[in-house]
Amino acid sequence: MGVADVAVARVADRPVRDTVVWLTLLDAFEARDRMLWFLSGNRGFAEGSAFHPDLRAEAELRLGAERSLFLGLLKDGFLTLLKRWGTRVPLGAHDLNRLMRSDPVVRQVRPNTGHLAFDSRLGLTRAYRIGDRLWVLPGRIRWRVGGEEPTSSNSSFLVTRVLLEVGVEPLVVRGVTVLDVSAVEPNVET
Repeated sequence: MGVADVAVARVADRPVRDTVVWLTLLDAFEARDRMLWFLSGNRGFAEGSAFHPDLRAEAELRLGAERSLFLGLLKDGFLTLLKRWGTRVPLGAHDLNRLMRSDPVVRQVRPNTGHLAFDSRLGLTRAYRIGDRLWVLPGRIRWRVGGEEPTSSNSSFLVTRVLLEVGVEPLVVRGVTVLDVSAVEPNVET
């Protein structure tokens, strides 16, 4: 068992998976000459707002003390990253709904079978501009599966969270990352 195995085993419930993630991160960093940020909701990698001391020691051993300082941790995910480097911008409901209904979003979320139609947005939308792109976290998106009519008895719903990369001029979806998908019964309020 290597140093990384011991370090991760002390701080996580799933040492094999976390060890693979940690070693992959170190491998990715070795080929870089600039800052690399690791986004993780897994609290086992962190102590406070920094890497766990055992993991930081492993990084220093493998990368050198000075160079390891360019390996950073953002433990609260995409929103923390966007707040750090972006400028929050308003995005109107009309533009946001048009983006949600766009082909790139529907293609990325569509289940293997059945028709998928945008139903509604739930929760707060956040949009940040970084350079010539907007990064949009539109809250949760509710999709109707199996039919477009609200009275369709065979319809069910999916609720997704996505991260959108949007070109500013024109306002068009350039990339979609599906963060999670869950099934919801039609009569259940979300």
